Amino acid sequence: MKAPAGYRLSDTIFTVHFTLGADGLVHADQAVLNDTQEREDLTLKAAEEVIRGGLSVEKQDAVTGSFPQGGASFAGIRFAVLSDNPQPVVISRDGQEIPVARGATVCVLTA
Repeated sequence: MKAPAGYRLSDTIFTVHFTLGADGLVHADQAVLNDTQEREDLTLKAAEEVIRGGLSVEKQDAVTGSFPQGGASFAGIRFAVLSDNPQPVVISRDGQEIPVARGATVCVLTA
């Protein structure tokens, strides 16, 4: 089995028993009957688990490291976070899920 791109494969184990019916067809022992009592295909569903990423940003001075030289300041520095994922990245903004394509700005961070 393989999970769709951007999702984790479920580790849930599904056990289904099959029998050979008198009609010569293989049937799942726990087949689902619809409201007209006809046999339907057995469908197994696993909860979707989206792969989430993380980000850590730290501005450093090339010479001094974690503090700026002279009277300079790191305050107000802006970082644009771009998606490098080949699949669209889904972000939540104002209660809405927004897909962001590869190369597009995911967000802008201000120090």
